[in-house]
Amino acid sequence: MYSKKHADGYKSLTASENGRGKRLPISAHAAANVAAYAAIFAVLLILAVPCVSAAGEHTVGSTPVLSGYVSGTNYFYPQSNVQITIILENAAVDKSAIRGVQYTTDAIETTTALNTIGSLTPGDAPVTVKTERQMFGNIPAGSSATESYQININENAPAGLYNLILEAEYSYVKYSNILPNGMWDYTYQTVVVPVEIPIEIRGVVKPEILSVDTESITPGLNGKITLVIKNAGYETGTNAAAELTSQGGIIRYIDGSVYIGDFKPGDVTEVVFNAEVKDGAGIGVHPEKLTIQYTDKYGQTVKSTSENFGIPVTNGVKFAIPSGSIKIAPGESGRYEIVLKNVGDNTAYDTKIRLIPESEVKIDDNSASVGKLAPGESVTLPFNIAIDSSAEAIPYSISTEIKYRDASDRLILAKQIKIEVDTQPPNVLLNMITNPITILVIIGAILVAIYYKRQRKDD
Repeated sequence: MYSKKHADGYKSLTASENGRGKRLPISAHAAANVAAYAAIFAVLLILAVPCVSAAGEHTVGSTPVLSGYVSGTNYFYPQSNVQITIILENAAVDKSAIRGVQYTTDAIETTTALNTIGSLTPGDAPVTVKTERQMFGNIPAGSSATESYQININENAPAGLYNLILEAEYSYVKYSNILPNGMWDYTYQTVVVPVEIPIEIRGVVKPEILSVDTESITPGLNGKITLVIKNAGYETGTNAAAELTSQGGIIRYIDGSVYIGDFKPGDVTEVVFNAEVKDGAGIGVHPEKLTIQYTDKYGQTVKSTSENFGIPVTNGVKFAIPSGSIKIAPGESGRYEIVLKNVGDNTAYDTKIRLIPESEVKIDDNSASVGKLAPGESVTLPFNIAIDSSAEAIPYSISTEIKYRDASDRLILAKQIKIEVDTQPPNVLLNMITNPITILVIIGAILVAIYYKRQRKDD
């Protein structure tokens, strides 16, 4: 049976006196119970403290923070294929050190970008990406990784600043737990984040060929190539010079670079190149390449994108003598017709021909003026030709020297043509008939025969 004092003490654990909130005295036995419970709770709390920092669900610092840029030069020019190397950096900060939380060394930080894959896209840049996605791998906080991509800058890309977009796909540790056996258990999160890769496209001088004109671009001759070109680009070229490069190897440029000066966007200018065509070059259109070398606004020497075009190589003025060989016997002479024909595709002006025979062959007047000779036209020229009677019955020749002027009034010496002199053995019967003495003898014999015939009639 409890005493009133004990009863009052028990009452003090469950109620307040007169509603004023005053605690009543606690019995010794109740106090002992409270103390025991408090001790047990304290022990459990002490045992649990290490586990708070090493077990259960927690978040470590921040998540990965990726940024990227082009390694080295990040400016490019239109109509160019370039390989760029992208550096992908992880700028995340691990805040676990600030929280004073310590982890075992085999823990994966949530700031690490795991198995990072980068797919490059043009973004707002006028480019074409030719490389498929690349593997950057694991990128811890404060570290970086690199991969290369092939891109093509569009031909008419305007100058300006642009951003390629690298779609970076990676995983990171969103939650982690340490198990009773000391192993870590991770929960991963996969994300795709767009990373801007800044580049600059600089304006260029872009040659556009408006017209091509050629003069005497024929095998074996020197000629001219006249180009009318326009700057269709977005850059002013200072100290610009036009350059031609032979692609077929049959044209050699005597002055392959022609100075232009300042070449502003939209400017049109004419440039003339002197060139030599190899003898024996094939007739037809041959590929050539035009580029402009200049100094840009940054003070750098730049070579423009190239403009490919064709240069027609023609026969030009080409002569032939279709009349063939001259047949003549030693000691003979005669008037022979030489036919000169223009078998080329250009007109010859003020044409002159001179025949240069070997010593046994004689020509009284060996020069003739022809004048204009259009493609396909021919002219017949008579010459008095003789051959010494002492000449052997072997072939001789007559060389030609043909000069003419082209459409630019340049005097040109044509390729030499040889006319064969086919020496025939003497025709004895013809010589006897045509010999004056023989003729006199024959006439005398005829007169004597007539005389004797009349004498017979008179008798």
